[in-house]
Amino acid sequence: MTNGAADLEARVKAVQALASCYIFERAVYLIVCTLSTAVLLISVAVLISKGTADYKVIVSLFGSTGTVTASVGLSLKVWSDSLKRVFE
Repeated sequence: MTNGAADLEARVKAVQALASCYIFERAVYLIVCTLSTAVLLISVAVLISKGTADYKVIVSLFGSTGTVTASVGLSLKVWSDSLKRVFE
């Protein structure tokens, strides 16, 4: 095995170690984000179906969904930065 192949194999093992270290946290985070988005969307649907929601309420609820999406994006950025450090 050449030095480059051994280096690549070591890096792949490092990525696998990172992934296995945080598998529980990533699963919990994904479940929580999915549930919170679902609750927000169901809340909007219920408010619209009852006719009690005006545009201000709906906009504020979708603002919360945007916050959830932004936090998911930050989590993915942290993961991406970790991989960049491994493959530097």
